[in-house]
Amino acid sequence: MEIRQIETQDAESLINFFNQLDVETEFMLFEVGERPIVLSQQIEYIKTLNQSENEKIFIAIDQQHIVGFIALSRKPFNKVKHCFQLVIGILKNYHGKNLANDLYHDAELWAIAQGAIRIELSVIQDNIRAIKFYEKHGFKTEGVRRKSILYQGKLLDERYMGKILNNLS
Repeated sequence: MEIRQIETQDAESLINFFNQLDVETEFMLFEVGERPIVLSQQIEYIKTLNQSENEKIFIAIDQQHIVGFIALSRKPFNKVKHCFQLVIGILKNYHGKNLANDLYHDAELWAIAQGAIRIELSVIQDNIRAIKFYEKHGFKTEGVRRKSILYQGKLLDERYMGKILNNLS
């Protein structure tokens, strides 16, 4: 298993990964078929991403296939540049294999190197596995958006979580 930053040659594998992830889980924002992915656009996005200090994707690779990812992004504005948003996804066959921990470790180190003070995310309230993972890594619940996610006709609550990376206030 390899953990590393995404590269342009991973574009097709990333598309395949997202297509599979969208089928496997109801906890990602995109439903099947909603993710607008064209190979040439994906390659350009990765090129831009790898030159950015505001955005990064780390991937987990098994036998040349992407099986997990973590993405960090921030707005470039001075007032919020210290805050990164986090998204993570792991294929079901790779749950419980420590991939999320490894991905998070590398992503947090990168964010700190970029001057991050805070990492934040939102997670569907029913995603207990993810909530426990985030709590284990020091995230705290900061609020709940009631009935903010509509999935298969059911309104779900979304939990906002954040982590302060150092003691600055």
